[in-house]
Amino acid sequence: MYSIVIPALNEKENLVELLPAIECAAKGHSYEVLVALAPQNDDGSEQMKGAEGVQFLSCPLAGRGVQMNFGAAQARGQVLVFLHADTRISSDFFKAMDRVRAKGNQAGLFAFDFYPPSPLLKINAYFTAKKGLFTGAGDQCLFIEKTVFKALGGFKPEHVLMEDFEFFDRMKKSGTPYDISPSRLQVSARKYQYNSYLRVNAVNMILFGLYKMGVRPTRLKKIYCRLLKGPQIQQLD
Repeated sequence: MYSIVIPALNEKENLVELLPAIECAAKGHSYEVLVALAPQNDDGSEQMKGAEGVQFLSCPLAGRGVQMNFGAAQARGQVLVFLHADTRISSDFFKAMDRVRAKGNQAGLFAFDFYPPSPLLKINAYFTAKKGLFTGAGDQCLFIEKTVFKALGGFKPEHVLMEDFEFFDRMKKSGTPYDISPSRLQVSARKYQYNSYLRVNAVNMILFGLYKMGVRPTRLKKIYCRLLKGPQIQQLD
């Protein structure tokens, strides 16, 4: 059984599209969806009806890592899938995970493209299909056996930013076998709509470098919120 955990903060518009797509793609698969809502969520997401196998969880604390841990703790499936609300999945989403796991992998990620597309963002998307320094971003939709996730201690609550890279670093050090599915997701480029391509990529590089240098997560978050604009960034602040 796949347990899809979606951390959300005022993502009703995206959930209206994503949840039916999950139900459609899941034909022949056992699954559940746990939408882990931040405490400050106030868009009425929890009142959505009609999506099969979906639970809306009210998290006592905010933070993407904390919300994902909260959802994972209540998951009944053998495989946890950490999916962002603004992601669009392909019709073979579940089959793609099956194929990665059939090769003996205990974890996996997806390559992705951006929507709406742009020539510059195709450069970024190209590297998501390759294993490298920047592999492990949350947009790649980590799926992992629950026993492995628990053994690794889940996401670190103190990592209020870069929680995805921090967990993936530990996962790789543990020797957990993983692969990247060539079946691509579609990831929102909304951050680029409020900030230039160069600005977003420069900030990402700065944050990644500071993270590798051991700068405190709370400091990283302050820098991130100061340098980038947009509604989703403001919600983090």
